[in-house]
Amino acid sequence: MPSLRSLGLAWGALAAVVAIGADGGNSPPRSRLPAPAALTAPQVDPEGSQAIAPLGRALPLRTANGRVVEVTALAVRLRRGSERLVDVRLRYELRGDAPYRMNPAREAQLVDASGQLLTATGGASPLRPALTPALLQPGHPRAGWVTFVRPTAARVVRVQLTLDAGTGPLTGQWHVSPPS
Repeated sequence: MPSLRSLGLAWGALAAVVAIGADGGNSPPRSRLPAPAALTAPQVDPEGSQAIAPLGRALPLRTANGRVVEVTALAVRLRRGSERLVDVRLRYELRGDAPYRMNPAREAQLVDASGQLLTATGGASPLRPALTPALLQPGHPRAGWVTFVRPTAARVVRVQLTLDAGTGPLTGQWHVSPPS
């Protein structure tokens, strides 16, 4: 039975051969393995990092005919009793003097962690007050809930709102903090 000392010497010799190479170090140097690539590439917003605001911050969005509507995503929460339903509380306030026809079910979307856009359910939210299509008048802000259905368990990462393809920022976006 070999002694511990002879086993240690054998392992040491094997390590030296591997470190130097079988040809005594005359072979060309080996290149290092490339660093492992990131598992997921960082998502870059096409409108820039400044386009995403924290919840509760009002963003002025321009409409196609120049009106400015300040929109705020006030809250995002999972519906109690149903992990697939997400409720978003929005607030619209018109700046200027011409009315604007708002339609939150058409204008609001959620973006999940996989980059999928989720549209609002067609009907009014069962939460009160529900935010339904209306003619927004200057000096009369409207706030209420809009409901979304998540088809998967992917986490919601942003609320996105696009008015009628205005000339300013194309969308207002609000970052949703985990764990929604």
